Amino acid sequence: MQRVLYSLEVMSWLAIIFMNDVITDPEDVKIVLSTCLEKHYVYKFACPYVGQGLVTASVPTWKLHHKMLLPSFNQNVLNGFVDVFNRQSSVMVEAMAKELGKEQFDAYSYIGAGTLEIICQTAMGIQMNQQNIASPPYLEAVHKIMNVLTQRFTKIWLHPQFMYNLLGYKKVEDDALRVLHHVSDTVVQKKRSELLAKEKNDEKAPEIKTERPFRAFLDLMLELAINEGIFTDQEIKEEVNTIIAAGQETTSYTVLYTLLLLVAHQEQQQKVYNEIRRIFGNSDRDVSKEDMAALVYLEATLNEAMRLYPLATLVLELSVGSLSRVYSGQSREAEPFRRALEHYTLPAGSGCGVLAWGLHRHERWGSDYDSFRPERWLDKTTLPSDPAAFVAFGHGRRGCVGKNYALMSMKTMMVHVLRKYRVFSDITDLKMKFDILLKPISGHLLKIERR
Repeated sequence: MQRVLYSLEVMSWLAIIFMNDVITDPEDVKIVLSTCLEKHYVYKFACPYVGQGLVTASVPTWKLHHKMLLPSFNQNVLNGFVDVFNRQSSVMVEAMAKELGKEQFDAYSYIGAGTLEIICQTAMGIQMNQQNIASPPYLEAVHKIMNVLTQRFTKIWLHPQFMYNLLGYKKVEDDALRVLHHVSDTVVQKKRSELLAKEKNDEKAPEIKTERPFRAFLDLMLELAINEGIFTDQEIKEEVNTIIAAGQETTSYTVLYTLLLLVAHQEQQQKVYNEIRRIFGNSDRDVSKEDMAALVYLEATLNEAMRLYPLATLVLELSVGSLSRVYSGQSREAEPFRRALEHYTLPAGSGCGVLAWGLHRHERWGSDYDSFRPERWLDKTTLPSDPAAFVAFGHGRRGCVGKNYALMSMKTMMVHVLRKYRVFSDITDLKMKFDILLKPISGHLLKIERR
């Protein structure tokens, strides 16, 4: 079922361009991701969009913002988003109903739109039919900026600014940013005015027109800015854009890959459905925060999909100090890079990449490392002892702060889809391509039947 359209030789070529070494051994990954906090230079290409957000920020900026933003991702805040997850998942599933009886349809068009709606509401506290966010120009701008960043990241000749400008990519970027920044500028200014007015006179000030039973990340950051002077408006916009950029495609494609894997493994699809029936019965009630912990097999299925198809295939770090580790044993997944890494010291200032595709297929996952088997996640004794063997959400201090947010939203979407529809597809060979994210080129086509 699975095929990746880049070879280890191609990855070696990328290693020469971007860094000194590519690693796939869990122990080395743990050392690098826990010690090398500075990001590789290619991350600066995303700065016109996300600025100094958590993903791209220098270490001093990241430390300050991470400390301030971490409480915004605590479980109480996330529990307030459950209604949004349910509402938009329900809208997505109802929209899919028009595809019943058809041979196949592009599932990503629904999943991507639903995920973007969820992120816009939880990050900025607005619905996409407000502030013109639902308009095609905004959706198109999101896709354009991600595509142009992919081109620049993966094509060495686009790294110099003059070549990027000369070949027309800068104009595409600027056009997309004009739309994206207009939206974030408008929303931040409007919400700042509302919050200041409300603080000044709660009785006379206009209430924030919302039916949201939660506080969006933007609201929390604005309060920090007004009350403690921590964030500027520019920094707030950068963090909000980071949340959207980092969360929309990763969540959408993970849900898509999970559905495609369940298409190819109908037994596991039935197990997920059985768990849903056990928890919800015949009810169409919303997923509650208590249900999240009970969806054990579904979470295992999502984790297994992320293991086999890690969206961030290559994570780039920059060493600011020398690291050493002596290898013991051999790993066939890392064999092409073994000579460079054995008894090796990573020089200060050199680049290093974590190849998640190889790491997630390391021999420590067992002889069936290439097989889709969610059951492996149900018995911790069968998992690699080192947590750095799984980096779907990163690892170490610069790991993804939105891990629980992502899992909760994906679980909710999967429950709404699978309790209403049985999914099929004619795709028998899932072909992948390496971009900034791992993406399928064999299509997003699914067929659904009502249960």
